[in-house]
Amino acid sequence: MLPTSPSSLSARFLLALSGVLLFAMLALVLISLYVVRPALLEEESIEASAVLQRIESAVNNNKEFLLAQARDWANWDDTYDFIQGKNPNYGSVNFSRDVFNDLHYQMMALFNNDGELRWIAGIDPVDGSYAACVDLNKCLI
Repeated sequence: MLPTSPSSLSARFLLALSGVLLFAMLALVLISLYVVRPALLEEESIEASAVLQRIESAVNNNKEFLLAQARDWANWDDTYDFIQGKNPNYGSVNFSRDVFNDLHYQMMALFNNDGELRWIAGIDPVDGSYAACVDLNKCLI
């Protein structure tokens, strides 16, 4: 049974112990709010920045690779002739499912200088089928 008189030694001890407990809890809350939490947020921000930098680097590397591939295809005389309409079999001869698999492409499109689509081919990501469209008037795009 707890003593009812505040002047008793056990009551003063429990009151002092409760005060120390409240003070310790308040100190822990303040330390977590003003010391631990900002340090964790700063660490999280640094790590997130590093991850975003790695992602940006990967995207830029892939972009550079794709631009190099596009320049290579554009520099071929046969590709130029195909875009000009001089080599109608170019797409079926030079592009196949194996080419797409080897280069890890899902789609490729060739445009003329006016920005008009000249040829398109790709692998359907749903069923994995390969299709190429040489005569764009007959294709459903």
